[in-house]
Amino acid sequence: MQRFLVLATILFLTPSAFANMRDSRTASLLANKIAFLSAHRALEFVDLYRDTVRPCIDRLENPNQQQRIDCSYEGIEAVNQAFIADMGSEVYAQRQMQERMRELRSAGHISTLAGIVPDLNYPTFGVAGDSLAVGSSAAEHIEAQIFKLWGEALMGYLGGYHPRRDSLVPLITGETVQPERVLRIYDSPGYRSGFFARSFENRASRFADCEECSYAYTVARNMGVPANNVFFAGQGGADIQELDNQLRRLALPLGHLPDTVLVSFTANSICGEHNADRTFDDRYEWYKRRMRSRLNEALSEVVAAPGGTKFYVVAAADVSNVLTNPKILNRPIYSYYPDGSFSRSSTCRDMRNGTHATTNGSGRDIVAGMCRYLMYTSPDDTERVEHIADLHAAVVKAQREVTEEFALGNQYPGVSFEFLDSILNVEFETEDVSPDCFHPSTSGHDKIADILLEEMGR
Repeated sequence: MQRFLVLATILFLTPSAFANMRDSRTASLLANKIAFLSAHRALEFVDLYRDTVRPCIDRLENPNQQQRIDCSYEGIEAVNQAFIADMGSEVYAQRQMQERMRELRSAGHISTLAGIVPDLNYPTFGVAGDSLAVGSSAAEHIEAQIFKLWGEALMGYLGGYHPRRDSLVPLITGETVQPERVLRIYDSPGYRSGFFARSFENRASRFADCEECSYAYTVARNMGVPANNVFFAGQGGADIQELDNQLRRLALPLGHLPDTVLVSFTANSICGEHNADRTFDDRYEWYKRRMRSRLNEALSEVVAAPGGTKFYVVAAADVSNVLTNPKILNRPIYSYYPDGSFSRSSTCRDMRNGTHATTNGSGRDIVAGMCRYLMYTSPDDTERVEHIADLHAAVVKAQREVTEEFALGNQYPGVSFEFLDSILNVEFETEDVSPDCFHPSTSGHDKIADILLEEMGR
């Protein structure tokens, strides 16, 4: 033991040992001050640091502590710039993105699925909208019982249950393989004040939505966007009044909007029972004001991508067709028991008429909470169906005019707009609607994607 202490003392006192200790201490300082620089790698930059700090101090006469600190920061900045140049700005930016994603994930703003980090070498694609945009109810495993979905969300909040998606194999453009995961952005800072509300909504989204089943996902992938560069800020139940918040969400990962933003709001603005008293002009003026103001609010706060951001505003899907299309009305659905079995089959027509009996009441009572004014409409109620079609036309007219207004305005640098209305021509078959008789199935989403890609010239 005595020999060891003597040897250690001699080693410590040798100039080389002392120099190594000083180098290690300086490297630790640099590693603590410079993002993504390890202490081991920092040893390469110790001489540069000293060659910057020493002349700085020598220029001063009797430097005080603050002046010495300032000189130290000059050395740190010199090393920082050399480190960035040495590793390449693209690599450095990608490492910064990884750190940014960790921050957003820990704050609860993005999905907790590990490993989803945007790749800055590829284009980015953002999705704003409602349940249609996020593929709600599109996956085949989701039952047509809305209260069951929210019950799962409540259990998740109380007991930490997370719905499993590992076994989900959606049929996307004919593929039968598990798709890569996308980035789901749940909210922007300050958007949700209550933790319970945020958790409740987000867990329900994870259970009911299948972003990789959606037409937006297929459009993005056909545009050459990798899955981890597809950002979903849409939310089931949202209407046009949420557009500004959703655009703020899309800007969170990158600090600016994605290269392409798809905006898709459909029926939620005409879902409430109060719409029975609304006229075409009422709904048109209301929607136009809201859409214009929400776009102005968001675009005055967030900036376009460095190469510009292209907005594609998709016309609201024709919900009156869902109410009257015989092929959709004949779609078979089932009444589920808690053990997963079903009592008997019926059809979407039975659900529309309120004669689809389930263990919890009529099918209409189970699913109508999604959009009461539409889901409570019987196919034979011609007057109400025509009124719904009229309100839908008002929404589409407002969407078109606001999009064209922003396309011509050039008020916001780097932003361009285009309106897509080919979705109005989609012809749905029986298998193109999900078991809730309202949202498209995976094949329905594929049809929407195909016709929109054709309109976009893809």
